Amino acid sequence: MLELRLVNGVRQSEAESRHSAGLRPAPGGGRSGKLFLKRDLYSVLRSLRQMGSCPEFFSSVIACSRQLTPSAAIMVLVSDSMTSAQPRFRLHTKHKPELLFAVMRTLAHADARISFEGRLSYTELAKIAGASLNETEVFKRNTTSPRMDFVVLPLTPETVPEIEKAIVSKVAFKEYAGIVHVQIERQGRLAFVACDHFHEDCVWVSEAVPDTLLAELVKNRVLYSYAPA
Repeated sequence: MLELRLVNGVRQSEAESRHSAGLRPAPGGGRSGKLFLKRDLYSVLRSLRQMGSCPEFFSSVIACSRQLTPSAAIMVLVSDSMTSAQPRFRLHTKHKPELLFAVMRTLAHADARISFEGRLSYTELAKIAGASLNETEVFKRNTTSPRMDFVVLPLTPETVPEIEKAIVSKVAFKEYAGIVHVQIERQGRLAFVACDHFHEDCVWVSEAVPDTLLAELVKNRVLYSYAPA
């Protein structure tokens, strides 16, 4: 999860404190996140880009930048759930449902979960056993305004057919009429992320997804291409 705070320059020293930054002690005395204080907006955007953030977030920051004063400091708190995720490949998607289902089948396991965010009222995702409407340590909402439907599901070999059935022919993958963001975690770490309607800059997989699968998806024209992140 990314937390953006705009802090008046005269209070920058206070913002640098652990209390003002909202940092909590981690086991062993470490920090629960990484703190960045930068006066240059574009330096922040470049840093976020390197960590795999999405254009949707950039657009929100740029839109707000007109309201910044020269003395403003920008503070970004990046939680461990993002810094521990290691994108291996970025994907340029041709067929969104086919990509999603292929990755779901590959990652399905007793220790895997999937989250959906968007307009989901026409699906039955929330009725699948084990469904939760709450954020988790790994899964956070990617869009807070306008607030959209959000559901977390267990991703097991048994639930994959149910999830597919709840989606196929019942929900779109474009604009804000259906699924906007999808995330899959395995063993507590993100393994697949497809944000902003599977925008080519916002779709990636970790090492949990074999490159042999990606090559097959390119061959079958599910993906246009994939490249190292």
